[in-house]
Amino acid sequence: MADYYIEKAAQECENPSDDYLLGYEYVRGNNFFHRKLYEQSKTHLDASLRLSRKKENKRFEADNLLLLGRIAKAERNYTEAQKLLAQAEDLAIHYQFGEMLISIYQASNQ
Repeated sequence: MADYYIEKAAQECENPSDDYLLGYEYVRGNNFFHRKLYEQSKTHLDASLRLSRKKENKRFEADNLLLLGRIAKAERNYTEAQKLLAQAEDLAIHYQFGEMLISIYQASNQ
């Protein structure tokens, strides 16, 4: 059901801004993540991560890194997971994303 509304929103938006695409790609990636469709999730999260860095949106950058780290861990790629979660942690500490820091620590210890 979420796919329907995500796609409908995308179709309604002509010439979307980078900010819109950043959120759209994140939502798509998050949706696929929760369905354990990790390859599709990574495609969208990587796109969102690139846009978050381009727009210097540190919150979305950290969110993307967290989910990518969780995917790497689920795929038993522990070195990559540790690297991604450490990057997310650095951002969360520097920009004082307290709740995100809790999520990062939970992901690191699962």
